Amino acid sequence: MNPLSGGSDRLVDHKAIATCHYASPSTPTATNGLEEKAMVKSATERKREQRTLDKLSAKEKEALLLSRKIVTALYHNDDAALKRTMARTGIDEEQDLISRFIRGADRMTDQQLADFIRLL
Repeated sequence: MNPLSGGSDRLVDHKAIATCHYASPSTPTATNGLEEKAMVKSATERKREQRTLDKLSAKEKEALLLSRKIVTALYHNDDAALKRTMARTGIDEEQDLISRFIRGADRMTDQQLADFIRLL
């Protein structure tokens, strides 16, 4: 199996995502196949789901949305590069920037990804 092609390690609780995923035609969404389903929901359905989600505690919301936590130790140079990248992009949260990198890398072709991380 090609290590760059993803594989079967993408386990997703689609019910939890469908319950918590809200989109409107002007809202950009991830390309995981759920956006079409979410976009056909009426405003009433989205509002009902939003009220249900609003009733949940922060821990309950996190339990629905969070797949796993990764703890990463950063060397000084890596931390400095992360801070510079955050400043250049105007992104204030490390998690937001890292999530964007992950999603961007996921959309790359195998060759683009290999070139980006210099594997080949």
